[in-house]
Amino acid sequence: SNKKMAHNNKKMFFGIVLLLATTLCSSKLVTVEQFGMSQCPMTSTWTSMFFEDCLVKGHGVKEIVNYTLNMVGGTKGGPVTNTTWNSSFHGPQEIVADKYQLCTRHMQSNPLDMTWVNFTTCLNGVDGIEICTLYGKGEIASHAKVCAAKTGYDWETLNSCVEGDVGTQLYKASVYYTSNEGIRYVTPGLPVVRINGVVYKGEKAYADASSAICEAYYGASAPSDCGCDGKALF
Repeated sequence: SNKKMAHNNKKMFFGIVLLLATTLCSSKLVTVEQFGMSQCPMTSTWTSMFFEDCLVKGHGVKEIVNYTLNMVGGTKGGPVTNTTWNSSFHGPQEIVADKYQLCTRHMQSNPLDMTWVNFTTCLNGVDGIEICTLYGKGEIASHAKVCAAKTGYDWETLNSCVEGDVGTQLYKASVYYTSNEGIRYVTPGLPVVRINGVVYKGEKAYADASSAICEAYYGASAPSDCGCDGKALF
C-alpha cells in the first residue's frame, strides 16, 4: 500500500513538473489568436496561408508561436448572448465545421502541436475556400472524415466529440471567449488576428503577421532569419 502510494506520488510529481515546464516554455511563445467563422473565406484563407507559409515553409515561426482559432458565434459577428451563442452567420453546418476544428485541437495531448491546423487546412480545401461551398447535408462531415484519415485522427473519437456534449462545450466556450474579449467580426476589417495582444484586421492581418510574430518573440534563441515564406501571407 505504501509502495503504491509512493508510486502514485512520484507520478503526480513528474506530472506537475511536466505541466510547469510546458507552462514556462509556452509563456515565452508569441500568442497568435485568430478569431473567425469556418465558412468565411477571410477566415479560411488566412488559416490555410498561415499554415502553409508560416508553419510549414516559414523560418523559425512554428517553434515560437502558440496559435489558436476561436469562433465567432451568433448571426451578426458578435457579441453573443444566452439565446444567440448556438447560431452562426453561415448556418448550422458552419457550427459543425467549427466543432471539428475545435475537437481536433482538444484531442491533442500537446496543445502546441499544430496537427490540428493541418487538419483545418485540409478541411478548408483548395485555396482555402472550398469549405465555403459546403452547405449540403453531411458535406462537412464527409470532408472531415477524409481529412481525419490524412492527418492521423481517429474518426470515431473525433466524430463523437463533434456530435456529443464535449463538442458543444468547446464551441460554447470558444464563442463566449471571442465575445468576452470584445472581438467583433464585421466588415470592413476581416480577418481578425491578435498577436501578443495587438489586433490586426483586414490587409494588415496578412501583411504584418510575419514581422509582428518575429518582433514579439523574446525567448533566448530568437531565430535570426525568422519569418514566413515571402515575409507576408500574400
